[in-house]
Amino acid sequence: MQNFRHRYLKTGLFMHSLHILTKTLQLPMFFALYYGLALLLCSGLEVYAQNTVLTLKECVRLAQTQGPAAEIARSAYRNRFHRYESFTAGLLPQFSLEGTLPNITRAINSIPQPDGSLLFRSQSQAQSSAGINISQQIPLTGGQLFIGSSLSRIDLFGENASKLWSVSPLVLGISQPLFQLNTVSWNIREQEIMIDIARKQFHEAMEDIAMEAVARFFDVYLAQMNVENARLNVIINDSTYRLSQGRFTVGKIAENDVLQNELSLLNAQMSFSTAQLEVLNAKQNLGITLGISTNKYSIESPQNSNTVRIDSAIAMEIALRNRSEIRNFELQKLSAERFTTQTTLQNSFNATLSATVGLNQTAQTVPNALNNLLDRQTFSLSIGMPLFQWGKATHDKEAAQAEEQRTLLNSNLQIHLLRQELTNHIQRMMLLDKQIVIAKKTEEIAQKRYEMTKNRYLIGKIDIKDVLLAQSEKDAAFRTFAQTLRDFWTGYYRLRRLTLYDFEDKKVIEYDTRM
Repeated sequence: MQNFRHRYLKTGLFMHSLHILTKTLQLPMFFALYYGLALLLCSGLEVYAQNTVLTLKECVRLAQTQGPAAEIARSAYRNRFHRYESFTAGLLPQFSLEGTLPNITRAINSIPQPDGSLLFRSQSQAQSSAGINISQQIPLTGGQLFIGSSLSRIDLFGENASKLWSVSPLVLGISQPLFQLNTVSWNIREQEIMIDIARKQFHEAMEDIAMEAVARFFDVYLAQMNVENARLNVIINDSTYRLSQGRFTVGKIAENDVLQNELSLLNAQMSFSTAQLEVLNAKQNLGITLGISTNKYSIESPQNSNTVRIDSAIAMEIALRNRSEIRNFELQKLSAERFTTQTTLQNSFNATLSATVGLNQTAQTVPNALNNLLDRQTFSLSIGMPLFQWGKATHDKEAAQAEEQRTLLNSNLQIHLLRQELTNHIQRMMLLDKQIVIAKKTEEIAQKRYEMTKNRYLIGKIDIKDVLLAQSEKDAAFRTFAQTLRDFWTGYYRLRRLTLYDFEDKKVIEYDTRM
């Protein structure tokens, strides 16, 4: 469309104007040539003289790579990614160093005597300790293993000054909840779904950016085409106005026709000025979306819809697999199942097993403490079981089960609505595909009819009202075609967002999530 109009403006209109001026007005050829060249040069037929021409796909690419919204989307994903990595790091062995250097105490304390009595004595002492511990969660059971080593020293001050070392070179232990919720296993399952949701949400955010870029692209495209159309109308109305002046001079038409032509010319000039301002505004908005600061570019006419073939079955299958909402429903169901399990277990018998084995010893020197190590063992089993809760356990369990059922029903309903939304959108896309063909044909016919009507007016067969009507129909047909083309491509990128599937390249949409 754009190239056609440029060629028409540069050649057809120029030659046609010369023909009208020489044949109808009976002007000398040199004057007609002068007028025609002036008209051609002053009209500024080249709407844009920029070197950069952006296609629809290029605009989408720029918005997704350097646009501000793309950076926000990446930051959001990085946040969720690093939280997931933090969680997975927590499942690995954890090393820690602890110490007190020193802890000085001076107080009157009760001292047990050999006969069992207590004496109050003033004590001054300093205690220092250091230790290293390694802990590891057990995802299979929800327990925890730990291994450690410690060294401590007690210094007594005063008349009975002394020092004592306590050494525990190796301590191995386990803490294992019994008949309780395995929080580690449930957390792993939830975190895996959550990071998958984050990845899909990132892909969807990038497609949202693509939709925004498409909308801004067509804002510029429509504004740009409106400028060309308005410029064309200015040139044509100027030509017909000058022609009407010539006819009025020789008495072929009334003054009212001249005034009507002049009014049409003024309206066309006003429309042209408004269209130029709309181009500037549209380019500024597109530049923000693309992350560029210059307006030195032009928009290439978008391609028709014949490159896109939509398979509704594939679209539905992939959408139900790729949508973040689907995975979020799975997370909700998992959380509801977790709550039900937790409620059931916490109102029943539970126990916690703790055990340690190791070596330790005390002496006045570290070497002496290490030379005569003694075994160290601890074991404990704590239990708990509610006896009578006035039906609380039953009600808690039934409430949790009801919530789980509600979550399941809501998920099924939302999936059904997603299916319906996708089906309706696919049907709309198919209708838009057909409408593009009709709108294109209508635009071509309206353009041809306008040319025929204008030529009939130039030879005096019809009056100016018929020309103005044909011009209005031409402009309306052009706007309808451009808007239909916009609706199709906007709808196509929305379909991409709904399915995360590229129907042009026939592949699942996945953006690079590497940090």
